[in-house]
Amino acid sequence: MVEQTLVLIKPDATEKEVWLQIIDRYRDAGFFIKKTKLVGKMNRATAKKLYSAHRQKPFFDRLINFTTSGPIIALLIEGEYCITSIRKFNGSTDPEKAKSGTIRAEFGTRRGEKHENAVHSSDSPESAQAEITLFFNS
Repeated sequence: MVEQTLVLIKPDATEKEVWLQIIDRYRDAGFFIKKTKLVGKMNRATAKKLYSAHRQKPFFDRLINFTTSGPIIALLIEGEYCITSIRKFNGSTDPEKAKSGTIRAEFGTRRGEKHENAVHSSDSPESAQAEITLFFNS
């Protein structure tokens, strides 16, 4: 089944200037990057929409502050079952638990701050559609 998903390269990865290496990893793994967009600094309203599922969690404010702290790059990726494939390729959201060779194991920043893990990706077809709209249809 062909799907589309959103990947955001987060401020920790853009600050370290590893964003091109991350894009190359997706391409080298055979993922089709249909669109890219330099978003710059995400505004707080968009970040709150993106992470609305975490609104009641204790880390929500730190996540929003981090996400809006620097430039991000949005990727629209398309392919067979790419939502699940990309999430596996990215690794655990906690870089310390991510398997070697995954994006988050290789490029995640501060150990102990799980949200500083280099990338965000959609977790379901429904969230992918909403997230893609936030960045590519606005």
